[in-house]
Amino acid sequence: MKELSLKELQEFSLNILLDVHNFCEKNAITYSLMYGTLIGAIRHKGFIPWDDDIDIVMPRPDFDRFMSTYQSEQFELISPTNPNSYILFARVCDLKKTIVKGSYPWCKVETGAWIDIFPLDGVEESTTAFNQRINELRKSWYRQLKLRSTLVPFSEVHGIEKIKLLLKKLLFREDVRQHNLKHLTKMQVVKFGETPFWTQFSCLDDNNNTYFDLNDFSSTQLTDFEGHQFYILNGYDRVLRKCFGNYMQLPPEKNRIPKQTHMHIYWK
Repeated sequence: MKELSLKELQEFSLNILLDVHNFCEKNAITYSLMYGTLIGAIRHKGFIPWDDDIDIVMPRPDFDRFMSTYQSEQFELISPTNPNSYILFARVCDLKKTIVKGSYPWCKVETGAWIDIFPLDGVEESTTAFNQRINELRKSWYRQLKLRSTLVPFSEVHGIEKIKLLLKKLLFREDVRQHNLKHLTKMQVVKFGETPFWTQFSCLDDNNNTYFDLNDFSSTQLTDFEGHQFYILNGYDRVLRKCFGNYMQLPPEKNRIPKQTHMHIYWK
């Protein structure tokens, strides 16, 4: 099998995003580009040159409606409640042309290139209560990663790695699906829009408490991305500055690398 080049992966991901965007427009579902994809839209009018994935977010009510209604002739939706899923957010992925290999299995069935869709939930007005809950959920998220690492088949590791995998399987015996269902319940304690604040609880690989103002997602607007137009939240500048600081400044060259180094995507 031949691994997709970064450019091929970006083009494939863009086609998935176009499919999702068109469905959302037809069905009045609100979404926004987010994280590195949002930086790319503002700073580069497209992908950050070294970025290898696409991230979008949806307020929980829109996310739930998308999960229950999305249909596509080309791509497959894997929701967090899908019995095949090992992750806490959704992915729209290809099952026909590409295949993923990696050290953190995210799905029970074979999948290919994808885009990520993160639900946004409401949070407490008390920052103390919010910090307590997000810190608990961050511990839960790290445990989920450990549980997923035990799902790598023995046939895919060799030598000392087989022993390490065996030890992981002995240490972490909890069912990842049951663990995730508990996490999903804790994410939704406060409804989106019920308080003046929101966050994203399903992927907590940052060290900051991302506590955002509801006014920053009171509307969306179209912006250019790779020759097409996609939606971004109205308070994108405040949100990006809270997440990344001066996001318009390029990082040092040594940091200009793809994020998904633990996964490889091949042509079938």
